[in-house]
Amino acid sequence: MKKLMLIIGLVLFLSLTGLAHANLLGDGLVSYWKGNTTDMMGSNTATLDGNATADSGTGKYSSTGIDCDGDGDYFNTFNITAVVGNQQDFSVSGWSKADTKNGDFDGLFANGDADNDNGFRTMYASESGLGWGMRSFGGGVAQTFTAGTMNTGTYYNSLVTYNASSGSLKYYIDGSLVITHTKTPSGFINFVDNLKFCSFNGGGVTSRDFDGRFSDMAVWNKTLDAGNLTALQTNGFDTFTFPPGP
Repeated sequence: MKKLMLIIGLVLFLSLTGLAHANLLGDGLVSYWKGNTTDMMGSNTATLDGNATADSGTGKYSSTGIDCDGDGDYFNTFNITAVVGNQQDFSVSGWSKADTKNGDFDGLFANGDADNDNGFRTMYASESGLGWGMRSFGGGVAQTFTAGTMNTGTYYNSLVTYNASSGSLKYYIDGSLVITHTKTPSGFINFVDNLKFCSFNGGGVTSRDFDGRFSDMAVWNKTLDAGNLTALQTNGFDTFTFPPGP
């Protein structure tokens, strides 16, 4: 009996922990797309551009994932500064799994355009072993790379957070901070184009787009903190209860 009670207690603890993590992720959540165009929060339906498709059984946590061929395919959502607001905190996350690497730059997601007018982009650079990278515009252009490996066939979480008070724009891979840029809020406004996953720069250089799958993509109107990062890496949105409708 004692052993049984211990087992029951452990199950309850794990369940409550999962719920707590999910509740952390729900705070400030604007949109969440499992692996198709439906926004589970109900208001921001995405589109599949080019040859992008929603395939079954390919997501990180979900049963579907967005399949992109690396040449002009995007998961097209919305302009962050139009939906969340200018000079506001935000966070963007997505899980990606590469089918192939193009040997140059593989764009992950971007809210910006080919002219580097404003916004940011994230990428992986196979070229010269540069690794994970982020480029940001507005109030000056910043581009930084950090050593790291992106293996094909493996899911990685990319997360960008912005804190408007400090101007800190941070890029995380699997919960670990890899790059920080400082962007003055007054200059880091009016992003060009929409937030696009599988995209290098919104369509300007399609040969640098991502060839692989994206799933469990989300946008928050806050800067995710340490507790949120742990929740995101532990079980994603597995135990989160979404609003009725979608």
